[in-house]
Amino acid sequence: PQQAMWQSTTRYISYTDRHGFRQAREIICTNLTLRHTAEVSNGDYIEDGGKLYPISRENQQALIDALVRLNNPEMLLIYIVALTTGMRIQSILNLRFHCIRQDVGSPDDQNRNALYAIAIGGQTNVGAKNNKAQFVLMPAWLHYQLTIYLNSQRHKDRTMKSPIQEIFDEFVFLTRTGK
Repeated sequence: PQQAMWQSTTRYISYTDRHGFRQAREIICTNLTLRHTAEVSNGDYIEDGGKLYPISRENQQALIDALVRLNNPEMLLIYIVALTTGMRIQSILNLRFHCIRQDVGSPDDQNRNALYAIAIGGQTNVGAKNNKAQFVLMPAWLHYQLTIYLNSQRHKDRTMKSPIQEIFDEFVFLTRTGK
């Protein structure tokens, strides 16, 4: 080429070494600019900045089997909500009665696998990271399972111990003491 492809300059950077003495280091700089390209996801991990890997189907099934053997309906439903929606545990444990659609997902419902949105964060009383308003999709069959749980005697007993008087604002998942 008739022109130089880049120009090099010598610069000195001063720094303090591990013994506390000021040092200078010679570096060679160029006028080249290299663009940093974003990594393209191949689907093996969730793009959250930290490379979380999704749980395999086999491990999901093992988890569900273990939770069924544990015989704790709240834990089973919490994990099923997490696996099917991808919601954070903070948001799952803040789900309220009004979030669950009572009229969808029964076994004779033709749209049993349809997805219904749940509003969380923002002006809702369901917590989300940074209180960011968003909609999370939940399958109709899971709404139905949660409806069965909400109408169970187990949940009603817990609700009776809860300080929240308005059923519409009641938490879906409560402890034995209503907290």
